[in-house]
Amino acid sequence: MIQVIAPIVGIEEVHSEISSDSTSLYFLLLLLLILSGGLSFLFEASKKWRVHKESIFILLRKVFSYYLALQLLKYGVDKIFKAQFYLPEPNILYTPFGQLSKDILYWSTMGTSYLYNVITGCVEVLAASFLLFQRTRVVGLLLSIGVMIHIVAINIGFDISVKLYSCFLLLLALIALSPQVSLLYQFFILQKPAALTIETSTLTFRHQALIQRTLKLFIVGLFLLEAFYPYRQSKTFNDDLVARPFLHGAYQVQTTSRDSVMQNPFSSIKRFFIHRNGYIIFQDQADQMKDFKLQIDSTTHVFLLTDYTMRQTQIRYEYNKQDSLLTFHYKIQDKLYIIQGRALNWKSLPALKDEIHWTIESN
Repeated sequence: MIQVIAPIVGIEEVHSEISSDSTSLYFLLLLLLILSGGLSFLFEASKKWRVHKESIFILLRKVFSYYLALQLLKYGVDKIFKAQFYLPEPNILYTPFGQLSKDILYWSTMGTSYLYNVITGCVEVLAASFLLFQRTRVVGLLLSIGVMIHIVAINIGFDISVKLYSCFLLLLALIALSPQVSLLYQFFILQKPAALTIETSTLTFRHQALIQRTLKLFIVGLFLLEAFYPYRQSKTFNDDLVARPFLHGAYQVQTTSRDSVMQNPFSSIKRFFIHRNGYIIFQDQADQMKDFKLQIDSTTHVFLLTDYTMRQTQIRYEYNKQDSLLTFHYKIQDKLYIIQGRALNWKSLPALKDEIHWTIESN
């Protein structure tokens, strides 16, 4: 259906997979909006719905608060343990500033500061904690709205592809807070005494208090498990300190040889990088990057490079740990070529110096 509608509204290509900020997702939300609008008319015609409508809305606002708490808790813990804004890879650090897209630029910049990640993560965890308790929920919602407005602004301003989801979370926070808006306006704007109301449903059942406490304890336990268990299992509490793969890093090319360098297809390379996620990236003299999927056989000393057409190339390597020299031997049309690179101390770059200057003189 989406493939039929898309050309009508001027969209030439639509991916069938529904993912963040995809056209398919926007179409799905439009269909859900139309469906929910039709269902609302049907519900309003039902007497039972009108009787229990307010109690259902109270329950939904509570569900929204819990869902928001889960997301804030998870993203907050990810920041504290440096898993969301991770340390930028060497190839990013050696890419000229102007060649980085705004989303990678923002993500990488945030990843250089451990303190920033811990502070913002703690704010999100604090907001999530407030949301889980009825008496502090309004404070949690106010804090959540502030956090989400900031995130929405970042996602739009830096073109990060979770715009729709962050707007959705902001909407949930606004809906959950909506019954208290008039009281908050009275207190903060009109500066008049106002007592916040604690919403209670008219739906009751036997052993209600015990069941609610047990259910809440179970849900909170699941939330904590979801947020903390992956780090407990991996024992990774600061991604910056996690050991990188074999030969990971940045290398400055020292020599390329074999007859005339004009015949060498790799003669224009000035640096190459080995990425932690299994890639090798070559940087030429014009700072253009070309990447390959990389598998390293440390037994036979062979690099297996795979390009985007799935064509594979084997390159024999030698690594001199004492001199930090990585040498490639490769053949093209029965001609042997050599490229040699020396490991760079990329962690000493100014961007990664976690320093705080309290005075301009010490800067």
